[in-house]
Amino acid sequence: GVSPEAADFRLVIAGMLDDKSREYFADLFVRAQGISGIDWVLNPSDDELRAKFANLREPMIKLSKCPDFVVNRGHYFGTAEFNKQDGLSHDEKAFGREPELSDGDKRALIAFIKTL
Repeated sequence: GVSPEAADFRLVIAGMLDDKSREYFADLFVRAQGISGIDWVLNPSDDELRAKFANLREPMIKLSKCPDFVVNRGHYFGTAEFNKQDGLSHDEKAFGREPELSDGDKRALIAFIKTL
């Protein structure tokens, strides 16, 4: 394999660590100590993250298959809100109404989507 010193790689871990990844991250942190070129920033502020990755905004938007940051009706799927048709265009109304999902069905749908 390629030694870490000879490789050009970057690793970004953002967000909260869940219980499954906490042990992995701790091990990674220990193993990487002493390797030059690694810049550890633990618990960065939002401003620090924005500054660090400001140059990636446009390239990441171009890579996104869904650069839509507007909440649309899909976010309301399975809720009573989805069936409200006031203010919708003719095309949006053409989707019709859907049955509301129970809380259990919503959790099951979320669990299924996480497997994709």
